[in-house]
Parts: sequence; structure tokens; C-alpha cells
Amino acid sequence: LVQEVGDPTANLCLYNLSCLEISRLQLVKDGLVELVVAKLNNEVDHWLAMIFFLLCQDSIGRAHIRNCERGLELLVQLLQITKSKVIRSKAFQALTYFLYDKSSLEILLVNGLVPALIKSLAEYVTRHGRAHDKCLALPEPQAGSVSPCYSGLSPPGRGAGQWSPLSDCSPPASPASVYSPLCLSEDELECTPTQPDDDVSMTQEEMKMEEEVSDVKEEEMILIFLHHITYYVHIPITDLVAKLTISTLIDYISLVREANPRAGLLLCAIAGNKNYYRQLLDDQFVLTVHCRLCRPNHECCAECERLLDEGTRVLCRVAEISQTGLGEGEMTYRLLKAEDPVKLSVSLTIPHVISQRELLLRLLFKQKAINYLMDAFGNNNNDAVASLHALFKTLEVTNPQKNMEICSHCNVGSLRKEGTITFVLDDGSTVSANKSTLCNNSPMFEAMFRGGFKESEQTEVRLTDISADCVTYFSRIIDTYCECILPKDIRTLLELIVACDRFLVPELTSKILSVVMNHSLNYKTCCVVYDWALDIGYKYPIIGSITTDVVKFVLVSQMTPKQRVEAVTLMMNSRHKKELLEDILDIIKSELLFWN
Repeated sequence: LVQEVGDPTANLCLYNLSCLEISRLQLVKDGLVELVVAKLNNEVDHWLAMIFFLLCQDSIGRAHIRNCERGLELLVQLLQITKSKVIRSKAFQALTYFLYDKSSLEILLVNGLVPALIKSLAEYVTRHGRAHDKCLALPEPQAGSVSPCYSGLSPPGRGAGQWSPLSDCSPPASPASVYSPLCLSEDELECTPTQPDDDVSMTQEEMKMEEEVSDVKEEEMILIFLHHITYYVHIPITDLVAKLTISTLIDYISLVREANPRAGLLLCAIAGNKNYYRQLLDDQFVLTVHCRLCRPNHECCAECERLLDEGTRVLCRVAEISQTGLGEGEMTYRLLKAEDPVKLSVSLTIPHVISQRELLLRLLFKQKAINYLMDAFGNNNNDAVASLHALFKTLEVTNPQKNMEICSHCNVGSLRKEGTITFVLDDGSTVSANKSTLCNNSPMFEAMFRGGFKESEQTEVRLTDISADCVTYFSRIIDTYCECILPKDIRTLLELIVACDRFLVPELTSKILSVVMNHSLNYKTCCVVYDWALDIGYKYPIIGSITTDVVKFVLVSQMTPKQRVEAVTLMMNSRHKKELLEDILDIIKSELLFWN
């Protein structure tokens, strides 16, 4: 019967015999493994594949498959069968029998096990992945959910009364679902497919198998295998740190709802393995993880927070190695000897993984990483913005903004006094104001209207270098000040600061400046405030270090990465790009040198 392998009738008989352990062992001794492997390597047949998977259950069968030419390579190939759920699912089940067999596992890895698993995971992400919406929230934890442990690594236990020679390297197991004591009738034999499974319609038996595997969580099995390989095999596996592997795992974490936690643990295990550090450093692993997981797209979004937590855990594992002698040596070597693109990627990586200030000082200034970082920032590199944000956080640079209560609406604006003087402006427009209010609150207007000057007799007075909006708001707030009647436009607010100083009302100057810095300053207005401070504000002592404060706000305050990039882009495209770069560098130097 064994010699008739390939004949449809013989295949079905052999399949039924293989379901019984006692007959399966005899079939292995009679050379069935070698014949099935040879046939399947030439052409994939459904029932031969089922026989092959059954032969994987016993240690003797696994030994024959391991020693057979292209035996384990065949298993990897069957894992990638996409047109048959049955073959694909059974191949995953068969793989579980080899997980604790180190010699077999090493052969599987050499023959592309990891790329095959990653390809399957990528296909799963393509089918089920989608970018999350702002409104999506984290799911409630469910009882009995899969925990990140090895509980899923062992195949189902054997039925009572069955026996198989034990092996130190393989767990004995035999799924009960593959056993059937019934033989097929002659009518059913006539319907048996004689062509490969992918090219013919399924029989009732095959359809039944399809139904049995329809609920199998394939991605869970893939992650179990990858997780096991990472922890069980103690030799470096280059396929685990391939760019496709990393990107697929990140895609799974970021795009699949209710992602299996093993994916995050797997990424952490890879990141924390010192054998992979060099490859990860060259492949910009840190920048990739930060870009995909640590830059929230939405404010107050639970899903974004979950991704941020996942990414932060991964980066913490990389940071542990980066701050050892190995990490410092690898980064220093690249900063000294590598090509400019590699130096740039290392320079952008440093702020995310280095928190020791002494080490930061050496890498940034002694090894000149700061030059590449600032050049990238000057070229509007988004990664550079994220790196400087991380660096400022590490250096504990604080946001200069202070919490202040702002009146949103009250009746102060309705208490307007009658206009008794008219100001004529440069553009010919006119603004009415109350002369008495101006004189009582502004020394300049008091001197103008009560000091015997010609303006004291005029009903229309000319004012230069000021806008109509500014005069209007000034005449309102000088009588009764409240934040709710201040202008919303940032440029008018800044002009009011100059006007209050010009008209000698310093208490209003400080109040409005406080509103500008603590309330009106945001990612859209920071460029306007920064330019104004360098063009006009520097003339007034009360302005102080407003330019430095704006820089700190942009790189430290709470805003989305997209908003931070927009703020930096606006500032870099202004006429004060050089001053901005100098201010950033001065802050970094002052923090590091002050600590030193």
C-alpha cells in the first residue's frame, strides 16, 4: 500500500491508517515519510498533505522528516499555501510539534520559517488592518483573553490509551480532531480528486475540514511561533530583525484592532537583544518605531495612547542597551567612521534612547552629533523635530506657560463711555474715545490734553504709527480691563503691548503680555510672536526672554506631533531661521553645561 502513494484510493486509505498511531508508526518504518515528501515536492495534493501533517505527530515521524531531503523545507512551503485554508491551518498545527526540537527548528529557520510567518502575518494585516479613527476607544479587557505566556505553545494533549515513543526534544501530542475510524464508501472514492487541491472543487470531507478551521485565529498562531522562536532559540536570527519583519509587526500593532499583546512583547524582545543592536541601529529601528507608534495623530484618543505606550516600552528596551558600553561604542563608531546618512540617523536616534547627561554631552558635542541634528532640523526634517522634542524633555526643559484663568464673557464691554475726542490715523480712519478716561489712566494723554499743548483745544488729534483696531481696544481696556474684551487677533494683541508702553501704562503692558504668552500662544501663533519679539519687542525691557520662551513652548508644550511640525515649519520659513537655530542650540548648551 505504501508503494502505491499517489493513487487516489491509496491516499485515502493511507490517510485513515495514519489517523491511528499504531499503524502510523508502522507506515513510518515502511518508508511512507520519504515517499510522501517526494510526491509533495513535485505536486501538492490535498490528501498527501493531510498524511504528511499526521506523520508530524510522533517523534519517529518527525525524525524521518528532519532527516529526509527537503522534508522540513516542505513544511515551510505548505505554510504559504494561500488557496486552501485546510492545508494552511494544518501546516500551522504541524509546526507546533517541532517547536521544542532545536535541531529541526534550526533547519526550519534556515529554510525561511520566519519570512514565511511574516508573509502570512502581512496578509492578515492587509485583510483586517485599518487606520483607527479618533472616536475609537480601547476595548474592555475580556475574561479569558490570551496572556503573553507560553500557554499556547503546546499542542493539544493525546487521547487516553495512545502511546508514542517519547523524545527529549519534542512534546508528545495528537489532536483528536484528525482521527476518524470510518472508511469511505465506493461512491465517495469515485468522487475523490485526482488533481491538485487548488485546481478542483472540494469534496464533502474537505468542506467539512474547511468549516473546522474557519474559526482558527491564524495570526495568534503566527505570533506564538515568532514569540517562541525569539525566546527559545538562543542564536541570532537575522530574519527577525529584517526590515520586513519589523515593519510587519509595527503594521499589526498599529492597524489591527484588539491586536494580540504578543506582538508588542515580540518587538520588545527583539529591541532588548544585544545581538541585534547593530542591525537595528543601521536600519533606523528607533526612528521607525517612534514615527509609527509614538506620534499620536489625535488629541485625547485612547487608541493613540495605546500605541504610544507600546512604542515607549520598545524604545525603553533599546535605551537599556544604548546606554551601555556596547551602545555607546556602536554609536561613537558610526559618528566617526560611517557615511553621512548613517551619521544623521544615529544623531536623530540619540535623543530617544540616551537619558544620561554625561553620555549626551559626549555624543552630541564631542562626537559632533549635534551638528547633524541641527542641520536636519534646519532642513525641516520631521524626525529632527521629534528628536529635539525628546532631547528637551530629557534635559527637563520646562514649558514657560503658566496656568491663568481667562474671562470668557462679562458685561464690561457694554460699559463704554461717550466719545469726546477723535483720533485721526495714518490711513485717514478715525476712532472716537473718551478724553477724561484717557487722561485719568495714561500720563501721556494727561500731558497731551491737560498740559497746555495745542491738542488740549482740538476735537480731532492725529496719532501716527498705530492701527484703528489697536486704538479702539486701547480706549476700552484703559478704563476697565478684562481679558474678554481683548482682541482675538494675535497681531493686534502684540500691537497693544507696544501701545501700552508708548502711552505709559505699564500695568496693562504686563497683563497683555501675560495673556499673549500664557493663553494666546499656540502652534499657529508662535511664529508671529517670535518674529515680533525679534523685530519690535527687543526694544522694550519688559519683553525679557520672550524668544527663548517661544522656542521652549514649541519644543516642550503639549501638542500633537503634527501640530509641532507645523509650528516649526512656520518658524523655519520665516526670516528668522538663523536666530531660531541659535536659540535652540543655546538652550541645549546651557542645560548640559549647567548640569556639568
